[in-house]
Amino acid sequence: SDLQHPVCLIIGPEGGFTKEEAEFLQANGVIPFTLGNHILRAETAAIAAVSQLLAVNLKQDPEYY
Repeated sequence: SDLQHPVCLIIGPEGGFTKEEAEFLQANGVIPFTLGNHILRAETAAIAAVSQLLAVNLKQDPEYY
């Protein structure tokens, strides 16, 4: 794989993570990422998040693809 830094997306529930869940994730090195105030179905959120990550990667390394 060409990925220098593998990524794991954690898609939260429609109501968001509880305070305890968010604290646990951050305590374990998870970097928060949001799609804004949009509430999406899990399937849609996953596609949108991957699209954003690919766009950022392409901007940083145009030769990646």
